Amino acid sequence: MRRSGIERWLLSGLAVLILSLVPSAASVRADENWAPAWMVLAGDGSLHSSTCIGSNASLDCLVDTVVACSAWSENPEWRADGLPFDHPICDSARGFDGVSAVLVSAPAATQHFLYATDVWTLQNARDWPTDTEGLARQGDQVVDLFSITCAPRTACLARLDPLTPPREILAACPRDYCYGSSRVLTHVDDTMPGADADVFVDPGFSLLTRETDQGWVVIDWYYLSRFGLRDPGWYPDHWKRK
Repeated sequence: MRRSGIERWLLSGLAVLILSLVPSAASVRADENWAPAWMVLAGDGSLHSSTCIGSNASLDCLVDTVVACSAWSENPEWRADGLPFDHPICDSARGFDGVSAVLVSAPAATQHFLYATDVWTLQNARDWPTDTEGLARQGDQVVDLFSITCAPRTACLARLDPLTPPREILAACPRDYCYGSSRVLTHVDDTMPGADADVFVDPGFSLLTRETDQGWVVIDWYYLSRFGLRDPGWYPDHWKRK
C-alpha cells in the first residue's frame, strides 16, 4: 500500500510521541508503553488498511466498520440535505449510530485518518464510565480509540462554497493540517498535602462492545463532549499511567 509523505511522517513521528501518552494493554505501570498498530483510512474510500470493513465477525472488523461509518458519512455542514451518518456501511456497524468516532472538520472525501486501538476487558460493570443505565457487563470489551485526522485548514475552507467538489477543494486547500484526539490529564488530591499527581489518558473515543450470536456489536460509547469533564477519580483504572 502506498502512503503519502504526510502519512509516512505521521506513522514515524506521531506514533513515537503517542507511545508515551497512551495506556498499556497489560497492567499499567509508568515505565510501560503501548505500541499502537496504526490503521489508515481515506475519507473517499480510496485508501484503507482494513480487509474487513463491513463485517462484525471480529472485534477488529467491527471497529474498522465504525471508523469507516464515521469517516465516509458526510457531515451535515458539507451536504445540501443536512442528513448525517447515512453511508451504507453504517448499517454494518451494529449498535452504533448518530455520532462520529473520529474528529471531522472538512468534507469527508478531503480527509485522511490514522487510528489505533487499546482494548481491555471490564472486570466490573461499574468500571464503564457512563453506566447509569446498567448497559455494561463483566467481560465486555472496551475499545479506546486514538485517532489523527488530516484535513484542509478550516480558514481556507471558509472561503469556498460548502458544496464545492472535493477535488476542487483539495486544489485550493491542501490536506496539510493534522490533529489528534487524546488528552493527558493530571490530578492532585487537595486533601492530601504532598501527594503525587495522578496521570491519566483520556482517549478521544471509547466503545463498549460485546460478542453476540450475530457477531460483535456496540453497546455504548464514551467521549468527553458527551459527558463533560469529571473528577479523575471517576476514570477507569486502565486510563491511569502512574
